[in-house]
Amino acid sequence: RQKTEIYKRYKDFKFIDALYFHNEYPQKKHTITIVIPTDVHVDLVEFNFEGYSISKTSIVDSKNLTKTITYILENIAAYESENGSTGRDMNLPHIIMVVKSYSLKGVKTNCFESYNDFYQFLHKLNGEVEKYDEIVKDQSDRIVAGKKTDEEKVKALYYWVQDNIRYIAFEYGIAGFKPMTTKEVLDNKYGDCKAVANLLSSMLRAQGYVSKFVWIHTNYSKYDCTLPYLGIFDHAICVLYLNNKTYFLDCTESYAAFGENAYRIQGRSVMVEDGDTYIIEKIPFEDINSSKYVEATTVQIMGDKLVGATETTAKGDLKNYYIRNYHFSKSENKLNYYKQFYTKSNDNIEIASVTTSDLFNRDIPFNSKYSFELSNQVFKDESEIFVNLEFDNSFAGNSTDTLRVTDYTFDMIINYNISVALKVPVGYKVYELPPAFTVKNEYCAINIAYATVGETVVYKKSFVFPSGIIPNEKATEWVKIKKELKKYYTNQLTLIKK
Repeated sequence: RQKTEIYKRYKDFKFIDALYFHNEYPQKKHTITIVIPTDVHVDLVEFNFEGYSISKTSIVDSKNLTKTITYILENIAAYESENGSTGRDMNLPHIIMVVKSYSLKGVKTNCFESYNDFYQFLHKLNGEVEKYDEIVKDQSDRIVAGKKTDEEKVKALYYWVQDNIRYIAFEYGIAGFKPMTTKEVLDNKYGDCKAVANLLSSMLRAQGYVSKFVWIHTNYSKYDCTLPYLGIFDHAICVLYLNNKTYFLDCTESYAAFGENAYRIQGRSVMVEDGDTYIIEKIPFEDINSSKYVEATTVQIMGDKLVGATETTAKGDLKNYYIRNYHFSKSENKLNYYKQFYTKSNDNIEIASVTTSDLFNRDIPFNSKYSFELSNQVFKDESEIFVNLEFDNSFAGNSTDTLRVTDYTFDMIINYNISVALKVPVGYKVYELPPAFTVKNEYCAINIAYATVGETVVYKKSFVFPSGIIPNEKATEWVKIKKELKKYYTNQLTLIKK
């Protein structure tokens, strides 16, 4: 039997953390007791209590002028870090304390009485950051030199910050909410999200554009822009208003194109700094086809191998992933980076050559072409040939992750179309095609099928996860689907002599 007590003192109400019941150890009982003086106005905002038997009591002590609220949750399993987790605030029960005001000697002092009080605190921090307008104007003039159109100038500034200022995620200043100065960022060539957002918006304004600083919480959060709590924001970007259009620019998304929004900020409400007032905007969801991946392979049987060529096209987050990982790889690995990537850790595949689209042009989809030889996919006897056209076992596995507490995320919208076309050898015909495989539910649509087109067998796979998330309550179902996929991928195509 062991009792653990932890003491933490906050000197400022604004930085009080969320109160969670779960931790890394199983617990017989977890009690959260909050004692509030009657002259302090506090809102307790409860999240994710549904499905948990949490008791709550409230006792007023008129003698000591306090109100005591007690929450109790019993028999709590240990919270373990989960692969692909969306974050604990999405699923785990917790409490946010919002200190609205307090009274001292009859004088009331507002804390976060309103959302505007919350905004004014953040706006004041930004206002304390020293401006270096001449330096910013000089640098931005040099970047846009020779550019004619507004779009060319905006792209030049946006891409320059992406390419020349190294994004380092660290908290600098008051709880990570006060940006570095533009001079510091330009001199040091690095900064966190606030720093690069402030730099880009300053450069855009220096060129006469309407651009503002934006606070946002990326997509794995229960919070929205109505709760006056610093934890509702974990990121900063900037917004550009140009030609009656609104563009959200995130400099931490290396190689993201102008006009594209990364998956992690789509659909999120944001708070835009607008002088003494604020604007609440919402970043729209991208069309699902904006993050599409297409892979088309043609193969033929040569001896006991499959010999073929593949062409891939990727847009959206996957495009950025392919380009960013190449540029972030070690110099000595760049020459053969994609050759190694496409082997997919498969010792049976040998990549002969790889060509790609321009890896410095983020305004076009990523495209690659490569040729290969694949062993151990063709099995022959005197009158039959058995061929397996499954090369990568997409989304299959032996996962036992059925008791998830948090949702699983792919960190992007999944919209894959994969095909393999096999030229049937002369003198052979298809004996039998494997059956189709189909899954359709609220979080995914999977369609896999074989078909004959003349003397060619076409194997097609389609995977669509429109939200990019597997809900935690569907974990058992998803594990079952993955196992069924793995079994399906063992199917072989049978060719017999005519």
